[in-house]
Amino acid sequence: MPEFIPFKALIPSKNPEKASAPPYDVLSFEECVNIGKENPNSFVHISRAEVDFPKGSDIYSDKIYEKALENFQKIKDSVPYTRDNAPNFFIYKLKMGEHVQFGIAALASIKDYENNKIKKHEKTRKDKEDDRTRHILKIRSHSGPVLFTYNDDPQIDAIVAKTVSENKPFIDFTAENGVVNTLWRLNDGRIEKLFSKIPAFYVADGHHRAASAARAAKQINASDEKAGSNYFLAAAFPASQMKILPYNRLLKNFNGKNEQEFVDFMKKEFEYICEGVSSPSKNGQIAVFIKNKWLLFSIAKCREKTKSPQENIDVAILQDRILSPFFGIQDPRTDKRIDFVGGIRGTKYLENAVKKEEAATAFSMFPVSVREIMNVSDTDGIMPPKSTWFEPKLRDGLLLDEF
Repeated sequence: MPEFIPFKALIPSKNPEKASAPPYDVLSFEECVNIGKENPNSFVHISRAEVDFPKGSDIYSDKIYEKALENFQKIKDSVPYTRDNAPNFFIYKLKMGEHVQFGIAALASIKDYENNKIKKHEKTRKDKEDDRTRHILKIRSHSGPVLFTYNDDPQIDAIVAKTVSENKPFIDFTAENGVVNTLWRLNDGRIEKLFSKIPAFYVADGHHRAASAARAAKQINASDEKAGSNYFLAAAFPASQMKILPYNRLLKNFNGKNEQEFVDFMKKEFEYICEGVSSPSKNGQIAVFIKNKWLLFSIAKCREKTKSPQENIDVAILQDRILSPFFGIQDPRTDKRIDFVGGIRGTKYLENAVKKEEAATAFSMFPVSVREIMNVSDTDGIMPPKSTWFEPKLRDGLLLDEF
């Protein structure tokens, strides 16, 4: 069973909405620069220190990581950040519109990560791992939590509900994206025992953070067995409360064919349902924007009992039955003819891209379920690339594990 332990967190004591920032890997350079200009205490000066250099600078040069450390030391004093006197768990509430989810932030074990008690579903890229490993080693801190999910436990839920109802939060603010972030300290020994009975955690978002934390721990402990951190920061939310948005696709061209040939292909290969629906209502459906209208198709017949869980996911069927045979896209990770669009942008974004001729056609997908992700992880499988978009997202620089 995986460990999940309390820790002495480093926390912004004033203006947490300004000190913290969106996750480092969801922001463009321009977005980071704009945030940094408006707020010299924003955590983007640490998580993306290249904002303090001219555009085009080598973001992997030593001076970037040195700047991150310099900014970290300054911002800890100017915010200021303070450290808890005793180890705590933290209840982390996220509210986006009508959706609300309650999780618990604490430290997860590197050993559990390596022994697959913390299950993964995504391949990581070496260059991204290298970057975050160097960042962790330089600032000696885990500054953004990995997002976990787990099978619901009513006893954990009851402790969370009781704590929230009887105590005021110590952090409560609405971020620039409209998401309300609320935190309570939780000092209850039952929590650690209850989590120790959870069979496994599942990484929902933050695979590169987790992999980099494991690499950093190995490098530190190789030189000093008593030094460094063998744990990393995570926030675990019960599966029933997780919200996953679709990960949609834009295609730049028709691979030497035309619009009518594509429509004929889709109607021949799949069951045509109707016109005018931009968002599928269930899995096994896919909506296509072409000729200034949405066409809805069923791809459910493409599922086969003999296939692995990851092969039966809608985006995998899209790849195998449409993108590969019609568009000639064999590796969606590297092919420049495809763009991936998080569902948070909505289907109007897809329509506008096609109408502006920035893309030839768009695919609107139904989001995968948490159960599908768990099934893939339990079989040591890998989800198709760009298949999950979790929302709302956790903040960088709100809770830090400094070691």
